[in-house]
Amino acid sequence: MSEEEALKDSTVQAEVQKRVATLTDACQKVLDAMLNTLQNLPYGLRLICKQIRNMTFERFPKTKPEEVFRTIGYFSFYRFVNTMIVQPDDYGVGDKNMSSVVVRKKLIAISKVLQSLFLFGQFKPNNEFYPMNAWINKSKPTVLSYFQDLVDVSDPEEYLQVNRYIDLTIKSKPIIIVSIQELIDIHSLLNTYLEQVAPEKSDPLRNILQDLSEVPKEDEEDTEREIQLTLENKFKSNVEAGLVSEENVYETTKELVIQVFKVVPIKPAQNQTLITVLKDGKEFAKESDNKQLSKNINKIMDNLKVLEEKGLVSKEDRYTSFLKDVALEVINRAERREQQRREVARLRATLKSVKAHQEFIGAQISEFEKYLEKCRENAAKKLKQSKKKPFKFTFKELQKKGVIVEEGGPGIAGKMKFFITMPEMGKFDIEAKMAGISVAKKQLLLDELLEKKEQNVPELELEDRITLNVKMTLLLINKLFLS
Repeated sequence: MSEEEALKDSTVQAEVQKRVATLTDACQKVLDAMLNTLQNLPYGLRLICKQIRNMTFERFPKTKPEEVFRTIGYFSFYRFVNTMIVQPDDYGVGDKNMSSVVVRKKLIAISKVLQSLFLFGQFKPNNEFYPMNAWINKSKPTVLSYFQDLVDVSDPEEYLQVNRYIDLTIKSKPIIIVSIQELIDIHSLLNTYLEQVAPEKSDPLRNILQDLSEVPKEDEEDTEREIQLTLENKFKSNVEAGLVSEENVYETTKELVIQVFKVVPIKPAQNQTLITVLKDGKEFAKESDNKQLSKNINKIMDNLKVLEEKGLVSKEDRYTSFLKDVALEVINRAERREQQRREVARLRATLKSVKAHQEFIGAQISEFEKYLEKCRENAAKKLKQSKKKPFKFTFKELQKKGVIVEEGGPGIAGKMKFFITMPEMGKFDIEAKMAGISVAKKQLLLDELLEKKEQNVPELELEDRITLNVKMTLLLINKLFLS
């Protein structure tokens, strides 16, 4: 190799090293930014990634974590982060210079390297990004840790604070805004995957879908329209009623069997079954005069008959499947105790919230009553002495003001004169006189008038022949005594 060629080759290598260093620095900055903003990712995205991991391990238990995270990397990075890297102006990232051809090429280069990293891949020797393999191998443990943190999120029930007791704590009915297209999509998905979502025939979701009938046809002009829905419980049964089911009988029977197994000495035998153990238990209870044990065994026998009728246990397999569940129950007892502890904590939190809301409502009512009483006292102080005297009106005057809306008599009521007084705050006496003689008298309460107005009751009878308009009567009283 000549000196000129060697110089040229060293210049090319130096240029390549410079580009690799620049690209490495840019990729490292993007990776650091992703690590720093991990906690800001939407909970829904992280939950989906967690479900992908759990479902993959469940279906392919021998899968390596790196292979599972490769799938998560495609979903989380390629589908979301990658588009922001190559098209930052679409997301309001960067400035106007980001749209130049040179910058676009650099962003695409960063995207390719990071995509290979998040998919745990390598560049081939003939690829221009082959020198980046060293940085990719160095960064793989960091990305693996990133994915482990990504899927480390709590269950929706805990994160969203949603449980079976939520209806007892909410102050108002929840409202959602969805498009018609979203409703159609959800309806279609539920119909398609109903067996997986609601495997039990008694699931309430099946009743709802049955009422909805078929998925409606899409109307292009109408699908994007948004509607507001107030969520209500379609099923009127209360929480306690919903907790009583065949499953409770099954769980109760398992608990009784565990208690019996703790007390009854199991005889070593190859053909020992649940029934033989229960028979031995009866003999042991009789010998030891243990009435509670005998009662528990009888309860187990009765429950097994009920469960067999429901198809939850089988006598043909000597209740082997049921015993397996009992064994799993014993193994998972610590976990179940933790679940019960959380359930009790939720119930206590619910009870605390309900009591706090009850105290809040009670305090509000008390404050409103005090405020109303204060208003009455202030209004009474402002009354002038002249306003305490009776106000006199003829029939025609009240009829003209709209206070009297109907006269049932033959015209005699038109000769009456009306006297309105306020003997005490909030009480008003209306007395009708004819020729100086009282023919009708009625006391009106301000609270009752306001309640009638609130309930849209338009009229009230003063006496058999005269009907008053509630709204106009309130206006007159307000003008005479309260203004």
